[in-house]
Amino acid sequence: INAEYVGAVLEMESFRKVACHLRLDEDTVTETLAGPLLSIALRLYMQCPRFPTLHGITGGQALLTLLPHIPQPRQRVMAVRVYWTWLCAVYLQSGVPPLDPEPPAFTPEDEFSVVRRWSEVRNTALTSTKPHVIKMAWTCWQLHQRAPHQSLYLMVCEKQAQDGRPYNLEKL
Repeated sequence: INAEYVGAVLEMESFRKVACHLRLDEDTVTETLAGPLLSIALRLYMQCPRFPTLHGITGGQALLTLLPHIPQPRQRVMAVRVYWTWLCAVYLQSGVPPLDPEPPAFTPEDEFSVVRRWSEVRNTALTSTKPHVIKMAWTCWQLHQRAPHQSLYLMVCEKQAQDGRPYNLEKL
């Protein structure tokens, strides 16, 4: 995605309708990013495992790390709004795929299975020679620490381990 493409997308009426619907509150901006926005990024990646959609997840996690260090609440809101605008552009560039509903959350009964599955994901990442496999595993693990009930983080890592690569090379 280059600046010219983003500029063209910003001019689209359909894009403005979607992007402008996001309501951000200074008090809940972090929760909005960590919840619904990253859920969209994760589900988009599951539908279209491509280089830009991968960065929707890693970029969202990076922004979550940076938000506490942005001193002004209005600046935090603006940073998340820019991320949302970019994510909408990636969604359009990806062909507006239907996103699957969010999968059920983990329950306490799942704990043993989840620990074992994360261990397998970490082992796959540690033996990988692909930097984006490692980066995605680390990113999703960090996000999992924030919301251990969220099953999408583990599902994304398992998908890339199953595929043997972090994104579809034919559709960069």
